[in-house]
Amino acid sequence: MPPKFPVPTKTISGDYLPKRHVRRRPVQTQNPGQRPGRRQDAIYHSGFNRLVVPYKATLLIRGFLFAFVFLAGFFYLLPQAPIVHSREPSHSLDVPQQESSPRKPVLPVKPPILPAPISPSKEVVPSEYTRDRPENIRALFRDEKDGLDVTPVIQKMHLGRRLRISKEINLYPLFGDARGASLDITYTYRGRNASLSATVVTKGEGLMFLQSDVIIPDALVEEDMPERNQGSAIVLEKLAGKSGLEIGGVSDPFRNVVPIYNVIESLDNSNFAATTLWETSLQDGQKNFKWNPAKDPGIQYVMDVTDMSKLRNAAKFYDFVAACHMLEHIANPLRAVKEMVSVLKPNGFLFLLVPYKKACFDHFRDYTPMSDFLSHWDRHTREEDLSEHFEEIMLLHDLAMDPPAGSLAHFRSRSLRNKDVRGLHQHVFSYELLEQVCQWAGLKTVTQDRIGALGSLLYRPRKDVSNDRGKLYPLAMLHLATTLLTNISLGKTSVAFTYMVKAAEPIFAAILCRLVLNDRWPFHIYLPLLPIFFGVSLTAGAEVNFSLIGLLSALASNLASSSRNVFFKSTLKELSVNWISTYFEVCRGAFTLLAPLYGLGVVAGKWSKSVEMKTLDSTTTNEATLCLVLGASLHFAYNLFSFAVLDKLSPVTHAVTNVMKRVMTIISSLLYFGTPFNQAQFFGFILANTGVGWYSYAKMKFKETPNGWEGVSASRLEWRKSTCIKAVGVIVLMTIATDFLGVFHGIYAHRSRDIRELNRRECLRKIKSQTLNAMGSLLPADARYVIIDLATHTNLGDNFLSLGEQKLIHGLDRKLVGVCTLSTKRSCSFDRVGEYARDNVTLLIHAGGNFGTLWGYIHAYRMRVFSNFKSARMLSLPQSVYYDKVPKNDAKVMAECPNLTLTWRSRDSLQYAQEHFPHTPSFFVPDMAFMIGDVIPDAEPVVDIVFLVRSDRESVHKSARWKEAQRLLTEHSISYEHIDWKLTKDQENFPGFDVGDLLLKRLHIANRLLSRGKLIVADRLHAIILSTLMGKPHIYLDNTYKKITEVRKAAFADKPECSDENLQAEYADNPLVAAEMAIERLRKL
Repeated sequence: MPPKFPVPTKTISGDYLPKRHVRRRPVQTQNPGQRPGRRQDAIYHSGFNRLVVPYKATLLIRGFLFAFVFLAGFFYLLPQAPIVHSREPSHSLDVPQQESSPRKPVLPVKPPILPAPISPSKEVVPSEYTRDRPENIRALFRDEKDGLDVTPVIQKMHLGRRLRISKEINLYPLFGDARGASLDITYTYRGRNASLSATVVTKGEGLMFLQSDVIIPDALVEEDMPERNQGSAIVLEKLAGKSGLEIGGVSDPFRNVVPIYNVIESLDNSNFAATTLWETSLQDGQKNFKWNPAKDPGIQYVMDVTDMSKLRNAAKFYDFVAACHMLEHIANPLRAVKEMVSVLKPNGFLFLLVPYKKACFDHFRDYTPMSDFLSHWDRHTREEDLSEHFEEIMLLHDLAMDPPAGSLAHFRSRSLRNKDVRGLHQHVFSYELLEQVCQWAGLKTVTQDRIGALGSLLYRPRKDVSNDRGKLYPLAMLHLATTLLTNISLGKTSVAFTYMVKAAEPIFAAILCRLVLNDRWPFHIYLPLLPIFFGVSLTAGAEVNFSLIGLLSALASNLASSSRNVFFKSTLKELSVNWISTYFEVCRGAFTLLAPLYGLGVVAGKWSKSVEMKTLDSTTTNEATLCLVLGASLHFAYNLFSFAVLDKLSPVTHAVTNVMKRVMTIISSLLYFGTPFNQAQFFGFILANTGVGWYSYAKMKFKETPNGWEGVSASRLEWRKSTCIKAVGVIVLMTIATDFLGVFHGIYAHRSRDIRELNRRECLRKIKSQTLNAMGSLLPADARYVIIDLATHTNLGDNFLSLGEQKLIHGLDRKLVGVCTLSTKRSCSFDRVGEYARDNVTLLIHAGGNFGTLWGYIHAYRMRVFSNFKSARMLSLPQSVYYDKVPKNDAKVMAECPNLTLTWRSRDSLQYAQEHFPHTPSFFVPDMAFMIGDVIPDAEPVVDIVFLVRSDRESVHKSARWKEAQRLLTEHSISYEHIDWKLTKDQENFPGFDVGDLLLKRLHIANRLLSRGKLIVADRLHAIILSTLMGKPHIYLDNTYKKITEVRKAAFADKPECSDENLQAEYADNPLVAAEMAIERLRKL
């Protein structure tokens, strides 16, 4: 009884090889060194294995799966049985079918009853290419009149002595033991019929296949190569006198066929291992590569061609890189070509020789499609990955033309160690394929030649992207939008909140990659994005200042950034340019787009920008300039590094990597701005790190094996899991211990002081900018001005208003023609004021808190000016108003002044004026003392508390209450002193009196007075404002009509930097409460 052949597991019509999209489980083989009885891939994780389900449910599910697979396999294999015995033609081939005679009944063929063997018409000696074949061959038979003639319908013919057959069938039941039988076979090729004789060959236990002894006629040969040209001469001309690197070697074709060894200047060498099939005992870094006895040896490197970072890190670049019969051995040829190009100088050459398929042992194999190469590139296929082409090589490798391979068993055993041996031809190249690979890598072809192998000389062009700038402008727009939107978000909300929202960038990137680049990853690759987002959200939770504009800007920035990265990757591939050229062109385009916007902004706000810079003191200006230059430089450096990383990673992986940067930014902002780092934030930090690690691990394992998690042993998983748990536990314990030691507290306290100071300065800057903007629209630039009733008397607070008014005029760059006062020889007589009015000079009435009946004599003078000079242009600088009765007469006087404008330093005063003076324009402007800006304390404190207390008509609290408060302070051993806010002499009467100098001297006096105390307690408005300007902790009590509270509230509105915490301010209802608060505050100082 003849031996029984295994039934084929699958019938594939059409091409001989399985289609790439048919995913098959890797063949389980035992590698050398593997322990007996243990599978190399110990665990195969399924989707259900990763679900947390009850044990019984798992058993039930697995049972259903097993039954489903068994039945599916059974019914899938069932239809194949008739094919083994049927002789009907197949209609699934993609070639025209010939008309055939009417079908005859199919005679059942049973293995025990075999047809009589065919008598050979002549004795045929098997070809020298005879070799073992698998148990079945692929052929298509149909009945002819004698039942034995066959007509294969050939889908595709190949040059050579082998017949390409298209369908699986077992020949043994048809022919029996028909050794040496000869068949006349008619085949169809491109609509033409031809005949050849074939031999039925058997060897061993019934192995049987057809072998042709007749070469296919030349008329039917499909030419796929250019004619031989003068490429060799061109190669020698281009490489003459140059220094290069050879991958592999020494190579005989470089001595004889294309003798580049005779014309080049120097040559280094790189080999993947110290010991290979061709070389032994190579020494890395030694100058012992003997490529030409007549010239100096080159340096021998031991490194894989898919990772030549050693040369790049050493800045080692070459005029050319040559590789002979190397590229076909690499599992990921695109990676190899990219790495070789990376060590070429600009305009350097890449010289490749790959085997000519029809002249070597690959002649049965199909050319590798470019899609395979792209797939290997995307999956980062490694040399040990044999899942793609291994079975094809084992089936079609012509061992007779490869004597070193030995027998099939030896060849298979050696090939399983391909990572260390590199003996497999992983791919089969054609000219067309080689050209596609090199175009993908951004190379240009110099020449191609058929020299017994496929030869291509290519060079790395110095890519000029100037012609492609139009294609890069969308990238430039996205780059500009990313930066602008991020800065808008940072301006509207906190750093932590902005980066919390931007932590969702990996999700945006994953969606865009799926839509644009068609990158489709399994669910377990996307799953780690969730803990990353939630972890960063927890980390930022303590400093979330919600702003709708900030939120929308951050989300839009995510979209713009992800779009930029995705289109950046597609642009690199489309234009074949390197990342650095693309980045600089993107920056150039972004600058071109931004310049008109910047110009419009300068034109629209020219004076406000110039004013803002003019009002900054030298220290602030230097700090602002330093921060601007440093921020711009670091931003450019970050984007440069980011694009370099993006060139190596996918957009999703790049976004995940960016998450760690954002987590560190959030932590830095929390420390820098003094926000306590609580347990929830620490847990969020750990969660985000875990998500990043999880994503990296999942992505890495997915690239290693087609099924993502295959090949990971349970012990390794448990070890990594336990290591992560231990690391988290150690970090938690260290955090708790550090918190008890108080280290964090010290850091937070120190940083809090710095951040409060920065916020205070920012608060003052915004108030000053608001004042300049408001007054700039009220004071025309072409007018002249005089300040009426400028305060130079002994009340220090009023002097601050005068100094602020002068700074306002200077900041707005307005022309001040004079000042006059009521209390000096430079009096504001009506004759003098009349001269200014007749000369068309705008009268600026001094600011303060004396508008109304509270300070009658000063207000009376102001009203006389209004009534006497009704037609003059007049503007009352910011005031507070207080009337003890309805001001009907004042309203009538002011209504008769068409050119009069009133400004108010509190919202309640503005509301009062709009209600009682409806015919006179009124505007809000912060108190003029804020125009002084930041003030540095002149001296160190000598007492704990300095009191500045009113004793005039605005005072609320009696002296007895203050004495009670001071008694409480004495009981707690707290030192204090009272400061008189009024000077004893009227210094403007001194000879050589100058208003500007006098006001600065008054400010210096007040500075030294307040500097004496660690803490200021006052119920005077400008003592509180000066404490704010100096950054001194202070407690304030209000006056009779809540002037201090209202002025502060109006000036600090809509400015989060002006919080009481940042300004170190507290409000007390009475002196005793102020004393208690002072005691508590001093304990913290």
